[in-house]
Amino acid sequence: MSALAYVREHRGLVLQWFAVLAGPVAWSAQFIVSYNVTDTGACAPAASHFLASGGFRPVVAVVSALAAAVTAVGLVVSYRCWKRLRGQDPTPGERASWLAVAGMMSNGLFLLMILGSFLPLAFFSRCIPSPA
Repeated sequence: MSALAYVREHRGLVLQWFAVLAGPVAWSAQFIVSYNVTDTGACAPAASHFLASGGFRPVVAVVSALAAAVTAVGLVVSYRCWKRLRGQDPTPGERASWLAVAGMMSNGLFLLMILGSFLPLAFFSRCIPSPA
């Protein structure tokens, strides 16, 4: 069986795992990129002029917006899976319904965290070195 045939046959399972993992993976990527860009752009002595002049704000905003979009898609997919399976889950122990609910809860939490990361953009400034 080819990989494509397997994915077609297990489409619901792939969607459920995407829905559960979308928020945490998007937030992790957003956190790593934003942390490194702001650290480099604000305080690194060898930072390029683009980043050192405050050009990191649009980069962080775009990365955060993409992460929020991926997480929102994961939330919608979780909700649709839960709605489709409600009351008629064929999996043992209603595993599929539980995955859908877990996806809704985790994506909701991670979406709040990602949206909250937009707030510091208003407060970022260039790094002012402390007097030695």
